[in-house]
Amino acid sequence: MINRAKAVIIGGGIAGTSVAANMAKHRKFEPGDVFLVEAHQGYGQGTTSIAAGMFSNTMMDSENLIRLNKGGMEGALKFKETFGSDLYFKRCGNLLLALTDEDAFKCEKQAELQNRYGIDTQILTRREVEEQFPFINATEIKAAMYCGNDGYIDVREMVDGYVRYAKQRGVTMRPHTWVDGIEPIDSGGFAVSIKSKIGERIDEDMILTEKVVNAAGALAPEVSGWVGVQLPIDLWTRDIWSVRVNNLGSRGRELFPLVAIEGKGHQHQHSYIRRDGDRFLVGVGPMRKFEGEITDFNMQVPPEGGEEVGKFVENFFPGAEIENMNGHAAIRAHAAVRAHPTTNEGGPLLGPYQEEKNLKGFIECNGMGGHGIQWAPKIGEDVADFIMEGKISGEMEIFSPVKEAIPLINFEGKQRSHIEG
Repeated sequence: MINRAKAVIIGGGIAGTSVAANMAKHRKFEPGDVFLVEAHQGYGQGTTSIAAGMFSNTMMDSENLIRLNKGGMEGALKFKETFGSDLYFKRCGNLLLALTDEDAFKCEKQAELQNRYGIDTQILTRREVEEQFPFINATEIKAAMYCGNDGYIDVREMVDGYVRYAKQRGVTMRPHTWVDGIEPIDSGGFAVSIKSKIGERIDEDMILTEKVVNAAGALAPEVSGWVGVQLPIDLWTRDIWSVRVNNLGSRGRELFPLVAIEGKGHQHQHSYIRRDGDRFLVGVGPMRKFEGEITDFNMQVPPEGGEEVGKFVENFFPGAEIENMNGHAAIRAHAAVRAHPTTNEGGPLLGPYQEEKNLKGFIECNGMGGHGIQWAPKIGEDVADFIMEGKISGEMEIFSPVKEAIPLINFEGKQRSHIEG
């Protein structure tokens, strides 16, 4: 069967569903304009399913990323007003502990920058940390940065809200469907070949579309490869543990913020902990590049990883104890697609290839490096405005894949010249 659409969104995670919902609310949208295809049986099943849901402004030392963070936060706070669904947003605050003089200096500069953009950010001394958060061991702390409006959301509620709104407005949602080919059309647009699993049957269809949005997360390089683009992104991973922590005291349980560690050379650099209902999510150590084939995002974590979780909690929360550490399975590994560190200030790959003939109308919406939940409300709105109005947002100009001179491979597999921004 041949279908026609204004846009095909590939990927039903947080980015793809945000684009779909934002297109559906546009004044020019008509039912049937948009197809969303997702390889899993449900939505938000890839990297989105293992996201911690944090909305955090700490250590975004670029004005461009701060604006992107702020736009995402504003979109999340207006979620019910915009899409008609409740969204749990726990504003518990975010405390970044700087363990070296160098990190303390970076925090001071970061706080100045964020306050200029209207993000209320405080620098706390060691004594102030001890007074406000008495359950934290402040012995090693040089200073701390605190953003009281930061917090975390229920990721499942956000995805379901986007999906519900998109369906109600007439977006064609195709779960259990994967892309089998994308071919540019000489007259403009693309022919997208798809396969859908319906029970034991595999149906093959084609969609003729003006625009293609690559929001395929960890599989984004494969999708862009169909049109000859080699994306400068890798898959990164981090172990995340869900544990019960006892003996924090009543104030600890009541006041517990997101706590992250910034200490160059420290064994717990980039570790963090946050409340998750009656449990805590703990990520220990920096993210690391993932090597291997993606088969399941709920990858088992080696049991010995629990020792580092115990050391982290013991070091910074004296008296606290993890209940039955051996009984806690390492519930998941956090996988995130990140643009190469030399590109995009650590930001996403976002926007169209406007000048390249075979790629005009192909839009990247990936490479978010673990920040996709926070950026999705802003990014979804920007991509929808481009498709429906032709409007290029400031974020699209800044994080454009063209600007980053991505090498292109032609359809015979030969190297093309780089695109120049």
